[in-house]
Amino acid sequence: DVVPLLLERATVLHGLADSGAAMADLDALLERAPGNVEALRFRTDLAFNAGDVELAVGLWRRYLAAETRAPRRAEIELQLSQVLAENTGDVAGAIEQLERVVETNPDDIQLRERLVGLCTRANDWARAARELRAIALARPTSQDKAREELRLGLLFRDRLGDRAAARMALDRARTLDPLNLDVIRELADLLDPAARAQLL
Repeated sequence: DVVPLLLERATVLHGLADSGAAMADLDALLERAPGNVEALRFRTDLAFNAGDVELAVGLWRRYLAAETRAPRRAEIELQLSQVLAENTGDVAGAIEQLERVVETNPDDIQLRERLVGLCTRANDWARAARELRAIALARPTSQDKAREELRLGLLFRDRLGDRAAARMALDRARTLDPLNLDVIRELADLLDPAARAQLL
Protein backbone atom coordinates (compact mmCIF):
# COMPACT_ATOMS: atom_id res chain seq x y z
CA ASP A 1 0.00 0.00 0.00
CA VAL A 2 1.44 3.32 -1.10
CA VAL A 3 -0.54 5.49 1.36
CA PRO A 4 1.68 4.95 4.43
CA LEU A 5 4.79 5.43 2.27
CA LEU A 6 3.52 8.75 0.92
CA LEU A 7 2.68 9.93 4.45
CA GLU A 8 6.12 8.93 5.72
CA ARG A 9 7.88 10.56 2.77
CA ALA A 10 5.85 13.76 3.23
CA THR A 11 6.91 13.83 6.88
CA VAL A 12 10.57 13.43 5.92
CA LEU A 13 10.32 16.06 3.18
CA HIS A 14 8.70 18.49 5.55
CA GLY A 15 11.49 17.82 8.06
CA LEU A 16 13.95 18.70 5.30
CA ALA A 17 12.07 22.00 4.75
CA ASP A 18 10.75 20.89 1.35
CA SER A 19 7.12 21.78 1.97
CA GLY A 20 6.26 21.87 -1.74
CA ALA A 21 7.26 18.23 -2.24
CA ALA A 22 5.57 17.27 1.05
CA MET A 23 2.33 18.91 -0.11
CA ALA A 24 2.56 17.12 -3.49
CA ASP A 25 2.92 13.75 -1.72
CA LEU A 26 0.02 14.53 0.60
CA ASP A 27 -2.14 15.59 -2.37
CA ALA A 28 -1.31 12.29 -4.10
CA LEU A 29 -2.11 10.41 -0.90
CA LEU A 30 -5.46 12.20 -0.51
CA GLU A 31 -6.42 11.32 -4.08
CA ARG A 32 -6.03 7.65 -3.13
CA ALA A 33 -7.41 7.94 0.43
CA PRO A 34 -9.56 11.10 0.69
CA GLY A 35 -10.61 10.35 4.28
CA ASN A 36 -7.14 9.77 5.74
CA VAL A 37 -7.34 12.02 8.79
CA GLU A 38 -3.62 12.19 9.47
CA ALA A 39 -2.88 13.27 5.90
CA LEU A 40 -5.76 15.75 5.94
CA ARG A 41 -4.52 17.31 9.13
CA PHE A 42 -0.91 17.44 7.93
CA ARG A 43 -1.91 18.92 4.56
CA THR A 44 -4.15 21.48 6.29
CA ASP A 45 -1.30 22.63 8.51
CA LEU A 46 1.01 22.97 5.50
CA ALA A 47 -1.59 24.94 3.54
CA PHE A 48 -2.26 27.27 6.46
CA ASN A 49 1.46 27.79 7.13
CA ALA A 50 1.93 28.57 3.43
CA GLY A 51 -0.72 31.27 3.69
CA ASP A 52 -3.42 29.46 1.69
CA VAL A 53 -6.24 30.07 4.18
CA GLU A 54 -9.08 29.15 1.80
CA LEU A 55 -7.54 25.76 1.04
CA ALA A 56 -6.84 25.21 4.74
CA VAL A 57 -10.47 25.96 5.66
CA GLY A 58 -11.71 23.50 3.04
CA LEU A 59 -9.28 20.84 4.25
CA TRP A 60 -10.27 21.42 7.90
CA ARG A 61 -13.89 20.88 6.94
CA ARG A 62 -12.95 17.64 5.14
CA TYR A 63 -10.97 16.60 8.21
CA LEU A 64 -13.95 17.25 10.50
CA ALA A 65 -16.17 15.14 8.23
CA ALA A 66 -13.71 12.23 8.51
CA GLU A 67 -12.52 12.49 12.14
CA THR A 68 -14.36 10.35 14.68
CA ARG A 69 -12.30 11.11 17.82
CA ALA A 70 -14.12 13.80 19.82
CA PRO A 71 -11.03 15.47 21.39
CA ARG A 72 -9.37 15.84 17.99
CA ARG A 73 -12.59 17.18 16.45
CA ALA A 74 -12.92 19.77 19.23
CA GLU A 75 -9.32 20.89 18.76
CA ILE A 76 -9.80 21.42 15.00
CA GLU A 77 -13.22 23.06 15.41
CA LEU A 78 -11.64 25.53 17.81
CA GLN A 79 -8.77 26.21 15.42
CA LEU A 80 -11.16 26.55 12.47
CA SER A 81 -13.35 28.94 14.44
CA GLN A 82 -10.36 31.16 15.17
CA VAL A 83 -9.21 31.16 11.55
CA LEU A 84 -12.71 31.92 10.26
CA ALA A 85 -13.04 34.87 12.64
CA GLU A 86 -9.54 36.28 12.31
CA ASN A 87 -8.37 35.37 8.81
CA THR A 88 -11.48 35.21 6.64
CA GLY A 89 -13.91 37.49 8.49
CA ASP A 90 -16.54 34.73 8.54
CA VAL A 91 -17.81 35.44 12.06
CA ALA A 92 -21.03 33.45 11.53
CA GLY A 93 -18.99 30.40 10.50
CA ALA A 94 -16.69 30.95 13.48
CA ILE A 95 -19.69 31.04 15.83
CA GLU A 96 -21.04 27.82 14.32
CA GLN A 97 -17.72 26.01 14.83
CA LEU A 98 -17.24 27.36 18.35
CA GLU A 99 -20.78 26.39 19.35
CA ARG A 100 -19.93 22.77 18.51
CA VAL A 101 -16.93 22.94 20.80
CA VAL A 102 -19.00 24.52 23.59
CA GLU A 103 -21.59 21.73 23.23
CA THR A 104 -18.91 19.16 23.99
CA ASN A 105 -17.35 21.29 26.76
CA PRO A 106 -20.33 23.05 28.38
CA ASP A 107 -18.47 23.92 31.59
CA ASP A 108 -15.56 25.68 29.85
CA ILE A 109 -16.15 29.34 30.73
CA GLN A 110 -13.27 30.57 28.53
CA LEU A 111 -14.86 28.99 25.46
CA ARG A 112 -18.20 30.58 26.35
CA GLU A 113 -16.48 33.96 26.81
CA ARG A 114 -14.95 33.56 23.37
CA LEU A 115 -18.39 32.79 21.99
CA VAL A 116 -19.79 35.94 23.64
CA GLY A 117 -17.02 37.92 21.96
CA LEU A 118 -17.87 36.49 18.54
CA CYS A 119 -21.60 37.09 19.09
CA THR A 120 -20.79 40.68 20.02
CA ARG A 121 -18.81 41.11 16.80
CA ALA A 122 -21.78 39.71 14.86
CA ASN A 123 -24.32 41.82 16.81
CA ASP A 124 -26.06 38.56 17.76
CA TRP A 125 -27.25 39.88 21.10
CA ALA A 126 -29.79 37.15 21.84
CA ARG A 127 -27.13 34.45 21.51
CA ALA A 128 -24.70 36.53 23.57
CA ALA A 129 -27.36 36.83 26.29
CA ARG A 130 -27.83 33.03 26.38
CA GLU A 131 -24.09 32.53 26.75
CA LEU A 132 -23.81 35.17 29.49
CA ARG A 133 -26.60 33.45 31.41
CA ALA A 134 -24.76 30.12 31.12
CA ILE A 135 -21.54 31.81 32.28
CA ALA A 136 -23.34 33.33 35.27
CA LEU A 137 -24.67 29.92 36.27
CA ALA A 138 -21.21 28.37 35.94
CA ARG A 139 -19.33 30.94 38.02
CA PRO A 140 -18.25 29.61 41.44
CA THR A 141 -18.94 32.55 43.79
CA SER A 142 -21.92 34.80 44.38
CA GLN A 143 -19.86 37.88 43.53
CA ASP A 144 -18.72 36.36 40.23
CA LYS A 145 -22.28 35.34 39.39
CA ALA A 146 -23.47 38.87 40.24
CA ARG A 147 -20.91 40.43 37.87
CA GLU A 148 -22.13 38.20 35.04
CA GLU A 149 -25.76 39.03 35.82
CA LEU A 150 -24.78 42.72 35.70
CA ARG A 151 -23.22 42.20 32.25
CA LEU A 152 -26.38 40.36 31.19
CA GLY A 153 -28.63 43.12 32.53
CA LEU A 154 -26.69 45.79 30.67
CA LEU A 155 -26.84 43.74 27.47
CA PHE A 156 -30.62 43.36 27.80
CA ARG A 157 -31.03 47.07 28.48
CA ASP A 158 -28.53 48.55 26.02
CA ARG A 159 -28.50 46.06 23.14
CA LEU A 160 -31.88 44.34 23.19
CA GLY A 161 -33.96 47.17 24.65
CA ASP A 162 -35.60 44.73 27.06
CA ARG A 163 -35.93 46.66 30.32
CA ALA A 164 -37.96 43.89 32.02
CA ALA A 165 -35.29 41.25 31.33
CA ALA A 166 -32.61 43.75 32.34
CA ARG A 167 -34.36 44.36 35.65
CA MET A 168 -34.68 40.61 36.31
CA ALA A 169 -30.96 40.09 35.67
CA LEU A 170 -30.04 43.06 37.86
CA ASP A 171 -32.39 41.82 40.61
CA ARG A 172 -30.61 38.45 40.50
CA ALA A 173 -27.28 40.26 40.68
CA ARG A 174 -28.43 42.28 43.69
CA THR A 175 -29.66 39.14 45.45
CA LEU A 176 -26.29 37.47 44.82
CA ASP A 177 -24.21 40.47 45.89
CA PRO A 178 -26.28 43.06 47.80
CA LEU A 179 -23.27 45.34 48.36
CA ASN A 180 -22.24 45.65 44.71
CA LEU A 181 -22.65 49.39 44.06
CA ASP A 182 -22.50 48.99 40.27
CA VAL A 183 -25.50 46.66 40.39
CA ILE A 184 -27.42 49.02 42.70
CA ARG A 185 -26.69 52.03 40.46
CA GLU A 186 -27.75 50.26 37.25
CA LEU A 187 -30.86 48.83 38.91
CA ALA A 188 -31.80 52.26 40.26
CA ASP A 189 -31.63 53.67 36.72
CA LEU A 190 -34.30 51.18 35.65
CA LEU A 191 -36.74 51.83 38.49
CA ASP A 192 -39.46 54.43 38.82
CA PRO A 193 -38.80 57.15 41.44
CA ALA A 194 -40.74 55.46 44.30
CA ALA A 195 -39.02 52.09 43.80
CA ARG A 196 -35.68 53.85 43.39
CA ALA A 197 -36.08 55.61 46.74
CA GLN A 198 -36.90 52.29 48.39
CA LEU A 199 -33.81 50.65 46.84
CA LEU A 200 -31.44 53.43 47.84
